Amino acid sequence: MRIHLIGFFFLLSSAVGAQVIPILSSDTAFAREFNVSEYFNIDLSPEKRDYYKKEIAKFTDDLNLYPDDYFAYLNRGAVFSYLGFYVNAISDYDQALKLKSDIPEAYFNRSIAKARFLYTYDSCVDMYKAIELGLPQATKAFENNCKRYSAVMGK
Repeated sequence: MRIHLIGFFFLLSSAVGAQVIPILSSDTAFAREFNVSEYFNIDLSPEKRDYYKKEIAKFTDDLNLYPDDYFAYLNRGAVFSYLGFYVNAISDYDQALKLKSDIPEAYFNRSIAKARFLYTYDSCVDMYKAIELGLPQATKAFENNCKRYSAVMGK
């Protein structure tokens, strides 16, 4: 039985981070200026981590059988994001969008994953694409985080 989590990351957009330790203990100006802990679910239990790792394995098995299943890429990307594996998540969202280019949740989720790496402009481009494809929640996120790029993007 295949589990479909298309809105998983969209609904649970606070991500978990393997990167949380280096960022939080960092002495950079960014870490001092911002409370980055709000972007990571640092209270995730070992049981939950194991559960999400098993979900990744299930989606990987599904993709081995059905390599063109954009939905499995989207869902696995959401789980990768939730665990803090943003590079893997972005790669899965990229693959989902190669297979089906009109998934607003994929653009929205990829935008958030990119924002975790401070790919701010690229993140805003994806967020705007989610708006164009009709995802209403993306509008507020764009207004809150991307206004400074509106003129550059021609929006």
